[in-house]
Amino acid sequence: MSSQTTTRAQARAEQQAKQIREAVERYGVSEDLEGWAGAAGAMEADGWTVRFASEQPPLRLEGSMPTGDKFFLRDGRAEVVLGVGGDDPVNKPEWLTAIPMRDASYLPADDAAEVFTAMLQRWLDRGA
Repeated sequence: MSSQTTTRAQARAEQQAKQIREAVERYGVSEDLEGWAGAAGAMEADGWTVRFASEQPPLRLEGSMPTGDKFFLRDGRAEVVLGVGGDDPVNKPEWLTAIPMRDASYLPADDAAEVFTAMLQRWLDRGA
């Protein structure tokens, strides 16, 4: 990855962190969202594009994977949902999985990374 690409990814991550800090102040939402901004920045450095589709719980992330596949991640009250592929992974994903989880809408970034990784593994294993 070029230094220019890394710099752009860092700038986006810093902007997202700023937006989340502002949301924390404005809405009183969990400061765990700052952890999500750090996770999103790390993902972008690995070739992902990540956009926060909401600033408060339930958290929603949208973007594309390094493979080019679009994705949608949402943590709701009782489950975490991942949709992948298609023109609209939010409403018509080619592939969808959910993991039941109590209080998922307040899932800290570290815990969510574990869940997201498990969901991505399901996606990778789908054709096996």
